[in-house]
Amino acid sequence: MAPPRKTFKEIYIKSYRFVQIRVAEVREVEVFFAAYNTDGKANYVCPYGFFEKMPDAVQRKLDSELVGDTKLGHSVSVIGFDGPVFKYDPVTPIALNELIGLGSTIAKGNIAIAAQRGNEFLARISIDVDPRVNGRDSRGFMLDFSGSAPKDLVGKLIHGSFVALGPPVVSMTPWDIAERRMREMFAGFMSK
Repeated sequence: MAPPRKTFKEIYIKSYRFVQIRVAEVREVEVFFAAYNTDGKANYVCPYGFFEKMPDAVQRKLDSELVGDTKLGHSVSVIGFDGPVFKYDPVTPIALNELIGLGSTIAKGNIAIAAQRGNEFLARISIDVDPRVNGRDSRGFMLDFSGSAPKDLVGKLIHGSFVALGPPVVSMTPWDIAERRMREMFAGFMSK
């Protein structure tokens, strides 16, 4: 049964993974994060993914490699890991799965690595909530990742698609149950 539509005046966002995939000349960036909050009785968690090429081009190359049609060089690098939690205050209360717009499951937007600071980096997230107004209705926030970003990605704007990877997960306390369910959901989407 789907959870009731629960809205929040503030949403907590936690970074999960920043992944770079290379297959021959194709590079794909995938970023995973989660939005969560509680109403005091239950915890709500919604996982999100960002795919630079949504990942058609990379998937075709990987499929070709896996069936043995070609021998393409490929690599998967996790360049960013869990970071601190960020508090996001939407203009009006929204449900956790509405970061990408009301009733949407996919939205265009971009990510940019804003700065490398010691052994962590900041990624700026910008999600186009309403594609009809060409970026004038968007949600933006920063995510902190631990790790080192490749120098060629720092300051570069990466366009792609944001996807709610599932409906909000409802879990009773303690938080570790909600976090474990979120990680299980991410596992099905992350490239291996």
